[in-house]
Amino acid sequence: MKKILSGPGCLRLILALIVFASHESREAVGTAAVDIFFALSGYWIFQMYEHKYSKTRSPYFTYITSRFWRLLPTFLLVNTAALLMDVFYLKVKLLPGAWTGNFHVVFSNLFILGYNSMHYLPLVTAWSLDMEVQFYLIAPILIWLVKKRPWTVLAAGACISLFFSFFPNPLLTGILVFFVIGLTAAATSWKPSPRLVTASLILLPLLFALCLLSPWRYVIYMQTPPNPMQNYNDAINALFALIAMPIAFYTTSQKGGRHDSTFGELSYIIYLLHWPFVVLFPPRASTFALRTLERIVVVIVVLALSYVILRVFDKPLNRMRALWVNQRIPAPRPA
Repeated sequence: MKKILSGPGCLRLILALIVFASHESREAVGTAAVDIFFALSGYWIFQMYEHKYSKTRSPYFTYITSRFWRLLPTFLLVNTAALLMDVFYLKVKLLPGAWTGNFHVVFSNLFILGYNSMHYLPLVTAWSLDMEVQFYLIAPILIWLVKKRPWTVLAAGACISLFFSFFPNPLLTGILVFFVIGLTAAATSWKPSPRLVTASLILLPLLFALCLLSPWRYVIYMQTPPNPMQNYNDAINALFALIAMPIAFYTTSQKGGRHDSTFGELSYIIYLLHWPFVVLFPPRASTFALRTLERIVVVIVVLALSYVILRVFDKPLNRMRALWVNQRIPAPRPA
């Protein structure tokens, strides 16, 4: 059991389920899970670019094509379902009217880039994919810099994120620092000690419990009308994510169980797919037992459908992508 839980794929699945649970409840801690996702993304992008993509023909082209190939098919599948739901069920007007706005909507719904800055998001969870794609585009430059001056780049990333936390911008956001943390951890080969990991495992639930039980619980507990403490939700989520960094990077050196890679692949589908179900089946005013049963059914349906998509759609395309990348690695020259 310990081996299964310590795998990198299992952690990603847990993070996706935390986002799912956050959208199904009033405990808003999903942003912390997304922050950790970005840190892990930075770590693995560094490793993949250095050890694989950089060895291919036209490394940047291979890398960026591979990344879009990994993200786009499942995004297009789930986003199309969300679009159809919005148009035919919720009667949402998706096109704002002006040609520039219409172009933005069409382009971002096809290629992700700019998705977060649209006037309406059919698939709200995909806002983070927009950030991910932006980071992918500049990652090779960041990798080159972080190999030379890791701590300087980390400090710069922290300053940029802090600045844009107060002055939001669709291109640079407070999430950048977590991606750079991942790059820095990979560049410096940082491996947290077991003692530090244990401290994180103790401190995280303790801080969460203290928040819920304290007079400041509205920093993570959402209510209507909003409480002023909710303005600090992003800050407390960032703190949760920073405390969890040793746990996250500990898993990167673990193998996990034999299904660990499947857990990791499922996490991406669950992260996207759960949102239409949250919109279609919001909690109803009923007894606690009935509401709980309804939520359990929704979770089971999302997990089952995610697995079907993984087996019949995502995995075959991912195998094709991996084969294409491998074919672009030049054969070694004869001695």
